[in-house]
Amino acid sequence: MHLHVVRESSQAWVDYRRFHTLLVNDDAARHPYESVKRELADKYPHDRRAYTQAKSTVICGLLAAAGPTTGAQQS
Repeated sequence: MHLHVVRESSQAWVDYRRFHTLLVNDDAARHPYESVKRELADKYPHDRRAYTQAKSTVICGLLAAAGPTTGAQQS
């Protein structure tokens, strides 16, 4: 298991929520992401850092394609 702890009002939180919503609502994003995750798991079965870094590139690309962010919320 891998756990991230972030402040709810942070940009990281906003990005996590945006990505979650994107995957839930967009088959065109979800299916390629699933495929990439499987490929990366096979490629980096014992290198969590390399897997995460490669996956981050895909996530950033999907978020960029989805449109601009609204930014972190102020609390």
